[in-house]
Amino acid sequence: MGFGSTCNLLLRSFCWGTVFLTGIGFAPSAAADTMVGSMVGSVGGWVTDADGHQQVSPQTTVSGDVAVSIDAQGAITATVTGTASCTGALNVHVNYSASYNTSTGALSGYYTDPANATHRSIEFTNQGGLRWQSSIVDSVVVNGQTRPYNITINLELPETALYGGSQFPADHPKLSGPLSSNLPLSVLVSLPDFGISQTISTTIAVAGQWAANVVPLANGGATITGRASGTYSSPTISLMASVMGIPVPISFSLNGNFGGSLFQDNGGMFFAGTYGESMQGVGGVTVVYSGDLLIEVPVNSAGSISQLPFSFNGSPQVSVSNFGSFTVPIAVSGIFPFSMN
Repeated sequence: MGFGSTCNLLLRSFCWGTVFLTGIGFAPSAAADTMVGSMVGSVGGWVTDADGHQQVSPQTTVSGDVAVSIDAQGAITATVTGTASCTGALNVHVNYSASYNTSTGALSGYYTDPANATHRSIEFTNQGGLRWQSSIVDSVVVNGQTRPYNITINLELPETALYGGSQFPADHPKLSGPLSSNLPLSVLVSLPDFGISQTISTTIAVAGQWAANVVPLANGGATITGRASGTYSSPTISLMASVMGIPVPISFSLNGNFGGSLFQDNGGMFFAGTYGESMQGVGGVTVVYSGDLLIEVPVNSAGSISQLPFSFNGSPQVSVSNFGSFTVPIAVSGIFPFSMN
């Protein structure tokens, strides 16, 4: 069964476990000892664009997976993991993981982004029922430019999307599959000031995973949430620059992470987010970069999917010791064969 056909089936048939809700979060029924669920949400606030202006993203989306465990004494342990993304070339995508505080109803944990794996603290305060909100004030480096942002992430767990048991129901499964591709990569490097003008042909390997599920809403409707993540790597890219008449060997590779959330737009679906990493090269080289990620989810007339076209776009900033820096435009596009686990 294709992805579209499965989604249509899920949209027609929902089920959920027995659970009561308190004013500030979870409270299990006597019969429940584990639960799983899916969150929905949105992102507000602003992100700095390439011209230094504070912009509101034209589209935002949030994904979240919930796992709840209740012991024999009724003590609740709950964790939430997910993503939040902005589109419009604003280059903000975060991964978050948080645990439930039974005293305050808050979700406390950390967040990362594809270009920075450092765990930074995050707390979602309870807004009543199964709704939470958190703010992040941070920055991303895009093409060598630091862009501050101040965003608010809103999470909501619909009652209809919380299921009794340790797995999603068989007639409402969580869908997932691999992302894998090896592609040719051409890097055009034209830097007259460094005595470089050449096109380098190499390859790039991309590997990761996608996940998606239909979230039933309290109003009887439904939405689809999901996320994609993974890694990419290239062989070493070597150049010989001339800086003030001094030969300077430059070597670096494109090795990093990508992440995106599932968006819906005019009946279509796509994963959008960012990729990037800060890294040290050879010869006193520092490479700082991130860029846009787009993975399309084309559903054909039969309601199924056979492939996932994707693209990476950005301009890594390469700094050479004390000699200055330059940008190297990178554009990668290809197709992930579609399959489900």
